Amino acid sequence: MKDRLLNIVHIVLATICFALLVGTLESINPFAQPMPKGLDVSSPELANYMASQPLSAYLWIMLGYAIGSYGAGFILSRFSKNITGARISLAGGITALGVMNLYALPHPKWFWISLLIYFPFIYLGTRLYPKRELNH
Repeated sequence: MKDRLLNIVHIVLATICFALLVGTLESINPFAQPMPKGLDVSSPELANYMASQPLSAYLWIMLGYAIGSYGAGFILSRFSKNITGARISLAGGITALGVMNLYALPHPKWFWISLLIYFPFIYLGTRLYPKRELNH
C-alpha cells in the first residue's frame, strides 16, 4: 500500500513538472501573437484569435509538450520503483488532459496530432538517463 501511495505522489510530482515546463515555454512563445485586451477565454472571439496564430506558434507549443513530457518522465524515473506502471499512468493522464484541452479551446484540427507526443517523450525521459539510487 505504501508503494502504491508513493507511486501516486511521484506521478503527481511528474505532472507538476510537466505543467511547469509547458507553462514556461508557452509563456515565452516567440511566435504567438499577443492576445487582445479584454478577450475572455469563454468569448466567441477566442476562435478567431486561435485561428490567427501562425503555424510556428503551435509548433512551439508542441515543442513544449515534448520537453514537458521528457522532464516528467525524468522525474518519474528518478523516484518511482514501478516505472512501467507509473509511466503508463502518467502518459495516460497527461494525454487525457491534452484531450480535454483540445475540446475546451478552439485549436486547429491538425493540432490533434499533438496527442502523439506524450507517450514517446515520457518513455524517453524515463529511459535516456541511467537510473541510480538516490540517498534518502
